[in-house]
Amino acid sequence: MIIKGITVRIPPLLLGLTVLFAVVCAMSFAESGEWIYVWMGVPLCIVLLAFPLLLMYSNEKQVLKNKDAVRAAAHRVKAHQITSSMRGVPVIFEGEVVKISGLQMNKPTYIIKDGSGQVAVRRFALPERLFGVGAHVEVLGTVYGKVGNERSVFINALTITPTAAAVAEVAEEKIHIKKYN
Repeated sequence: MIIKGITVRIPPLLLGLTVLFAVVCAMSFAESGEWIYVWMGVPLCIVLLAFPLLLMYSNEKQVLKNKDAVRAAAHRVKAHQITSSMRGVPVIFEGEVVKISGLQMNKPTYIIKDGSGQVAVRRFALPERLFGVGAHVEVLGTVYGKVGNERSVFINALTITPTAAAVAEVAEEKIHIKKYN
């Protein structure tokens, strides 16, 4: 769904939960004939869908507003250079997507590797342009993690965009997002 030029998506798990709630309300109404199930169920279903969409929209709007300032301050890094001492530092990281998880709640985690290693990249919402495993991407974000714990270091991504080479490949073939458990 596009709201004022900003792409937002309803998480599949939330959509399923809302449908389940609507079915329970409808069955309760059919069983008892009490209109309170309709009067309370419909507005609650709307709120269940509207509130997360509003949060995603406001987050994406803020990301678009701050993207240029963060890009100006960001440093290009390789995977082996990212450490817990870099917390809060804006970075630009390029690599190939190895694994994608967390798509059910629109909070994906990407494992991206380059020639020197791999890094976890997390995002609050799905990127505007979807891509699959094997895509070459550029990540603009900030390093996060616990001090002294190198295993918990990740990049909190503002934007994840396919590189120019990846865009040329996409034009030639379809991308299928693989699900790994």
